[in-house]
Amino acid sequence: KFSKKINAEFGLRYEHYTYNLDSESGEDIAKAFKNPFPIVRVNYNIDSVHSLQLAFNRSITRPPFFNLTSFLLILDSSLVVYANPRLRPAFTNTVKITYGHKSTILSLAYLRRTGQVYFYNTMNKPVHLQTSVPMNLDLENIIEANLSFPVSATKWWKMIWNLNGLYHAVKDESSRPAIFQKKIFTYSVQVNNSLRLGNNWTVSADGRYQSRFLVGDQEQFLHPYINLGIRKEFTRGNTLGIVFEDVTNSSGKLKWEYHQPELGIRTFGNINFSERQMRITYTHLFGNKKLSGKRERNTG
Repeated sequence: KFSKKINAEFGLRYEHYTYNLDSESGEDIAKAFKNPFPIVRVNYNIDSVHSLQLAFNRSITRPPFFNLTSFLLILDSSLVVYANPRLRPAFTNTVKITYGHKSTILSLAYLRRTGQVYFYNTMNKPVHLQTSVPMNLDLENIIEANLSFPVSATKWWKMIWNLNGLYHAVKDESSRPAIFQKKIFTYSVQVNNSLRLGNNWTVSADGRYQSRFLVGDQEQFLHPYINLGIRKEFTRGNTLGIVFEDVTNSSGKLKWEYHQPELGIRTFGNINFSERQMRITYTHLFGNKKLSGKRERNTG
């Protein structure tokens, strides 16, 4: 703590990560990673309702075990998915500045990531076969801005808005015959509504929209969705809740496309894992909530 308004946090974690794979074919794999992971946060309390924070951290993301194991997944006669035991961890350096005013938070961050795991799609045109293999992406640069703030439309209607803007640039050349570069700007809007009605009834609704975004070398689009909820509070603290998840039956609809004209390759697909659900929950409190009297006990 430097002063009444300025304080800081410093931390350091050192990690030694080893990976060994013995192969029957004699192509054994042995890797070792020795990396420090610092974290720095400096907080400045401007006054009782305004604050400013500057932060830096370095993180690691290891490849999923499923992507490392030797397997062959045949989805259909034209698409085969492989594993890649040579995958490396991904490392991310993040610098972030955050401004807070009461319940409003504005942040700006820069991320530089190397080794992000993604699925690289190739096409064998003579045999009409598409292959998908997890690979490490060379470099990602991300600039992200986020704004979160509450809005009270009336005494009984409150909202929380989350606005996000993202500039994403990727570059990869070590795992493909021709260099791949792509840049995209992504924005998203999410709003949570809470409406307090009479007789202890509360209705909630939230929805989200996101424009196209990058995952590895794929440009993807996830459909917007809406969730609804109803809650009733009874006497003695008992509650009844009904939740309708994914009312639009669209939260799992995903479109993706990979296009590299230099190689004459364009692959795309539509995935739908949407599942509309309804949950009913009733909570009943047992026992006496009020304390009849204060118990005093003297011991010697």
